[in-house]
Amino acid sequence: MKKVFVTASGCTNNKMNSSVMKENLEKSGWKLVESCKEAELIIYFSCGATKSTEDRSIIQLTNILNEKNNNSRLIITGCLEKINKELIKEKLKNEDYELISNEKLYEHLSVNKNIEYVNSFSEKDLNGSSKNSRIGDGVLEESNLFGLWNKNGFNHSSEYTYVKLCSGCLGNCSYCAIRFSQGALKSRKTDEILNEISQIGVDKIKHLMLIGSDCGCYGQDINSNIIQLMNKILNLGGNFKISFLYISPQWIIKYYDDFTKIFNTDRILYMNIPIQSGSNKVLAKMKRKYQIEDVKQYLKKLNHDYPKVLLGTGVILGFPTETKEDFDQTIDLLKNIMFNTVTYHIYSDRPNTEASKMQPKISLDEIKRRESLLCEQISAQSGLAKLLSNG
Repeated sequence: MKKVFVTASGCTNNKMNSSVMKENLEKSGWKLVESCKEAELIIYFSCGATKSTEDRSIIQLTNILNEKNNNSRLIITGCLEKINKELIKEKLKNEDYELISNEKLYEHLSVNKNIEYVNSFSEKDLNGSSKNSRIGDGVLEESNLFGLWNKNGFNHSSEYTYVKLCSGCLGNCSYCAIRFSQGALKSRKTDEILNEISQIGVDKIKHLMLIGSDCGCYGQDINSNIIQLMNKILNLGGNFKISFLYISPQWIIKYYDDFTKIFNTDRILYMNIPIQSGSNKVLAKMKRKYQIEDVKQYLKKLNHDYPKVLLGTGVILGFPTETKEDFDQTIDLLKNIMFNTVTYHIYSDRPNTEASKMQPKISLDEIKRRESLLCEQISAQSGLAKLLSNG
């Protein structure tokens, strides 16, 4: 039996892809091992969404190459393989590895993709490199991701079932390199998703996490939409809670009246709605497809009418041209909307993006000053204070 070691860095979507790969490899007769030293094949799902995740991927790849045995094959896949292939070649010069895209990986390994869901993540899979990340690397959680989320009603454990709705999106954000890796929106067939949930068993699911670069645009390419899908999922029965990672603000605005009927079922636990900035000027340069006044109007209404629905968001600090006034508008947004989790990313240029060519750039000293102010605001906010101070 062939031995394989699979690992990943970066977002939950990337870690889900690696876990799905593990399941399918195991069903194809491979033996999963816990160390690259004992593996005949090593598969690494890399991340290149930001400069910090890119750097972390290179460090982890270097560690793998130092630890693996001389007979192991190393396959590098994931976002960095498409976002910055030249960096991999530069940093891993003279090393022996293969670059294979996510789309071609199964065919390359002659493995059937019979499973596309994750019935549970191990703590190791979820924590990964985030466990030791410091403030500023993209998450406010400073040490233990699980302990912090559990205090706020989240249980990243075997009680979570992850189902992917789609890959890619309909956006054209000026800072985003992930779209070079994910491509255009590709929604999974509704019946396929429903059959998957039924196969797991609605009575066995405690918390269904719906995954996608933007779950809100689900179905726009197959003559459907997220509301139609949600109604069909709810009609399957069961009492499981449902969460979204991620859903862009314009879909909440577009479908708000329809979403209220879903909220009324008391089945929605959490929605991560990445807003990125509180400034319309910055949002326009980012090519985000909404006005901040509309976001405030609908999310404040959601806070008021459905206080049990937990909200998360993400913001980018130091986007090119972002002034102090623009940043203050982001702080104002966080004061006006009750978010239960806030992640932030320090802006970094990504290869071949429009934003990488924008001027002026914001100095690192100024970004760090804004970072401190952001953390102060979040720490002072009801609900999030608990998340930070009890970690």
